[in-house]
Amino acid sequence: MIDFELWSENFVMLNEHLLPFLRRLYRIMKATLKPYPERYNYTILSLKDFSHCNVKRYSANVLLCKEHTQQDITEIVKIITQQLKTFNSQVICLFLYLSTEDFGFKNWICQTQWISKTNPPSFSFLTLDGNYIDDEIIVNYKTNYEELKAIFR
Repeated sequence: MIDFELWSENFVMLNEHLLPFLRRLYRIMKATLKPYPERYNYTILSLKDFSHCNVKRYSANVLLCKEHTQQDITEIVKIITQQLKTFNSQVICLFLYLSTEDFGFKNWICQTQWISKTNPPSFSFLTLDGNYIDDEIIVNYKTNYEELKAIFR
C-alpha cells in the first residue's frame, strides 16, 4: 500500500530543495564545459588509472565515431591528452578504435603515449615506437589493422 501523504511530503521536499540545486549545478556545468568541435566526433569508452610508485599514469580507450584523417586524429589525441594532463598525470596512453567491435578485440588503429618531462630520472619508462606529433606525444599507427580486422570478423 502506498502512503500518499508521505509520498507527497517527499515530493514537495524534492521540488523545494533538490530541483533548485540541480538547476544551479546545470548552469555551472553549462558555463564551464566547452564542447569539442563537431568535426572531432569521438567518445572516451574507458579511463583507467594505473598509477604506481607515486607516478600518475592513465590509459584511455577512445572510439572514433566517424572516419577521420590522420591530421584530425592528431588533433583529437592532443585534445584528449591535454584534458587528461589536468589530473596531474605523468604518463598518458591512448588507444583509438574505429568501432566497438574493434574495441572488443583490442584492435586499435592508433596508440599514443605522452610522458611528462618533469618525471624524476629514477622513473624511466619504455617509450612507444612511433612518430612524435609534438615535443612530447608519440603516435603509433597499427600497420596490420585491416588484416586483423578481417581475421576478427
